[in-house]
Amino acid sequence: MKMNGQMTTTKSWKNEKRKFRPGDVVIVELPFRQKPGSKTRPAVVVSSEYHNQARQDLVVASVSSQPAAGPWDLNIEHWREAGLKIPSKVVSDQIMTVFQDKLKLVGHIDPETLAEMKVKVALILELCSDCDELDG
Repeated sequence: MKMNGQMTTTKSWKNEKRKFRPGDVVIVELPFRQKPGSKTRPAVVVSSEYHNQARQDLVVASVSSQPAAGPWDLNIEHWREAGLKIPSKVVSDQIMTVFQDKLKLVGHIDPETLAEMKVKVALILELCSDCDELDG
């Protein structure tokens, strides 16, 4: 494409091979919260397809194998179908951005769990004035 007599490219850096969707379970390198270093762990994609195609990063929520312990934890009932090796939960209030280029897609959470995760994230960020309150 030519603009103002100069050649420009319309090619984007976006990852053409993978199109991540909300609810995808991916393997990411997550930093430890209280000490230096990181660990390879599963996470669930929170960001929209529109965001994921326009940016190099994804917004994800961490996944843990510890039992659900609070209102922001969400058990993944169909964990095998989500590509997880053991029973797990989404930790909805542990949200971070990660680069797409080194992610491995392993599965997808079921629609009901995805909908509940979206409500929890919306409540955390005060984006949803008409969402049901958490049951506790």
